[in-house]
Amino acid sequence: MQTIESSTDWQSVTTTLDHLNLIGITLDLDLTILGVSPYVPRKTGWQATDLVGKNMLEMLIPESEREEIQDLLEDGIYRGIKLEQREIPLLAKNGSRRTVTINSVLIKDDEGIPSEFILIGDDITRRLRMESALSKSNSQLQDLVDNTSDLIQLITLDGKFIFVNRAWREVLGYSVDEIASMSLSDILHPQFRDETLDQLRRIQKGEEVPYFETVFLSKSGRKIFLTGSVNCRYDHGSPSAFRCILHDFTEKIRAERAQNLYYSIANWTISTQNLDELYNNIHQELGKIIDVKNFFIALYDQSKSYLYFPYYIDEYFQGLRFTKRRLGNGLTEYAIASNRPLFLYKEDIQKLAKTNSLYLYGTTPEVLLCVPLRIGDRVTGIIGVKSYDNPNTYDARDLELLEFISGQVALAIARKQSEEELSKYAARLNAIFDSSSHLIWSVNKSMQLTSFNRNYSDLMESQIKTVPALYVSTEKLGWRLVGPENRRYLENRYRQAFRGELQYFELKLDTRDGSEMWLEFYLNPILYTGGVIEEVSGIARDVTRRKQAEISLRQSEEVFRGIFENLQDIYCRMDRQGIITMISPSVFKRTGYTPDEVMGKHITEFFFDKKLIHRALIKLRRDGSLRNVEGSLRVKDGSIRQFMFNMLMFTDEQGRPSEVAVLARDITALKRNELELLKAKEQAERSLKVKEGFLANMSHEIRTPMNGVIGMIDLLINTRLNDEQRDYIQTIKRSSETLLHILNDILDLSKIEAGKMALHEMPLSLKELMEKLVSLFGQTARNKHNTLTYTLAPNCPRM
Repeated sequence: MQTIESSTDWQSVTTTLDHLNLIGITLDLDLTILGVSPYVPRKTGWQATDLVGKNMLEMLIPESEREEIQDLLEDGIYRGIKLEQREIPLLAKNGSRRTVTINSVLIKDDEGIPSEFILIGDDITRRLRMESALSKSNSQLQDLVDNTSDLIQLITLDGKFIFVNRAWREVLGYSVDEIASMSLSDILHPQFRDETLDQLRRIQKGEEVPYFETVFLSKSGRKIFLTGSVNCRYDHGSPSAFRCILHDFTEKIRAERAQNLYYSIANWTISTQNLDELYNNIHQELGKIIDVKNFFIALYDQSKSYLYFPYYIDEYFQGLRFTKRRLGNGLTEYAIASNRPLFLYKEDIQKLAKTNSLYLYGTTPEVLLCVPLRIGDRVTGIIGVKSYDNPNTYDARDLELLEFISGQVALAIARKQSEEELSKYAARLNAIFDSSSHLIWSVNKSMQLTSFNRNYSDLMESQIKTVPALYVSTEKLGWRLVGPENRRYLENRYRQAFRGELQYFELKLDTRDGSEMWLEFYLNPILYTGGVIEEVSGIARDVTRRKQAEISLRQSEEVFRGIFENLQDIYCRMDRQGIITMISPSVFKRTGYTPDEVMGKHITEFFFDKKLIHRALIKLRRDGSLRNVEGSLRVKDGSIRQFMFNMLMFTDEQGRPSEVAVLARDITALKRNELELLKAKEQAERSLKVKEGFLANMSHEIRTPMNGVIGMIDLLINTRLNDEQRDYIQTIKRSSETLLHILNDILDLSKIEAGKMALHEMPLSLKELMEKLVSLFGQTARNKHNTLTYTLAPNCPRM
């Protein structure tokens, strides 16, 4: 501690203190104020007289801190501890508090004993207030920087980060340690990197860039759209860093794109050609907002048992068209059944599969978002996206986006499906319209053509040599075709049709080649909204063949009627109960009954054997027809006559028996003749037996002497004979054998007539046969001066 040796020294110090605006307070060893420098009254408002003789602690020190200050001062007086730049509070007269930094000076007497204690200090109250204000301002500025929603960054000219605020770190997802090793190029979206760096170079050159825009990539890979102001910080007149205050307008861009997508879907419903184009447009436009590398639309129809995937983009199904599968217990079915948006991570999917026994098709994604497609309360399918590699690809806003567009997508799909069905229906109608065998047309109230098909055009062109055209009056077309004799009739029919009455009629037309053409017409009113009739459609078809057939039928009916009335057999019809409903006039000739006596009677009343007709009817029901059934009828005079019946059963549209046709022929005379033939046959058979007996006896009687003759010839041929004699004997032998064969043949003939003939296979020698023939007929030939010979070819078989 410094010491002042004399009062003279103190006076000099006091003058210096006053000159330097420093506080000086002289205390005795009991801390009583002995004197103050002139600067003390100016700072505290106390006069020197108010303080001198008073205890410093009681006058100048706040009560709460007196004990601490007393210890501090006593340490300086009694323990020799030097007080340097120690802050103590002083109370001003008005009660305000001032802060002073003090240094202590100890004054000693001539003997070197401490007598006084002087405090020298600087009033730092204002400086502390300024520091506090500055600290508070810095704190508020830091709080503003850290709590603003803008992204603030200070980067070097080569892109190194000097400072980023908390909003910057939270939006991009990087920690302070990660930022320290990164540069601006690391976070710039590749698509916008060159443009952003070009803007920074222009700013560095001093150009003004009023609208600075760029796109950053967050740590999770999301696009961050930024706009704001960027300027240079200068050190010693040269740019040293970029100060950037950027506003995240990603949500604005997202909302605008979502809105554009929403309205685009409505426009695509009208502008796209088919559903595939609609799905592709939704996929491409949605990809500008979220990741759609794996995107699908699944449609569900409660009336069918399949899930349809009309649009399915998946990195694990590249090159494959996955269109549909049978309803099962998969994740898609669960999403449809839950009827709510789902945000599922891989572990959620696996847990659902376990708790709900779901079958997971293919690879399980890291994250899946799907939203039901609803029209009113009806779920028509789902729309979804998924990622196989990054669970942070999506957040809740992406699910909200899908839900935002899902209703419009559902309506667009439903409308497009309806349009395609309507297009197919229209195509089918057009095909029917043009390929129909009918003539189809329509006219307005001015009787002008408003539509027609090819058959109508062909008929007009072939008959009146005029090609029809729309809105051409019927004066030039239809009336010329039908001719003046039918015009008034047809005009009246059209007037009735325009009054709402359906018209059907037939007209005969004269063709160019002079033949007749019959057309069958239908005129139908076309009802507009409110029941207004502005047009009538016409359909006509060529019924010439039918008319000709009707004429032929009438002629055939007349012929049939003539045949029916002159029929010799009895023709009748009866219903399912056996009641006769039709009978030919020939019944009178055959039975003596008039047709009126037979009509309405049961058919069994006329049969002698009723069981026979019952059995016949049962068999008829089973087989559908009966042929050549014989039975006996009791005719009017009481006699019994024999008839042969043929029956045919007719069925109705349901295949049930409805009517039976019967044709009966009187075979009484035939049966009588048959009996007489049978008697003649029996008589002929008896005569045949007599003849057979006679022939058998005769053949045996003749064969016995013949065998004797042949035996004697065999004996004679073995005697001495010259050649001529031997030849005669051979001839006699062959003739005898031939005669014997003739006798055998006579016997065989009787066997044939008796039906007892049996044929036996045996070898035949052609040479022997020819020799016998020559022997038999040779002498006859010689008698006529001829020679009978034979020659066998070398290749002719011997047997």
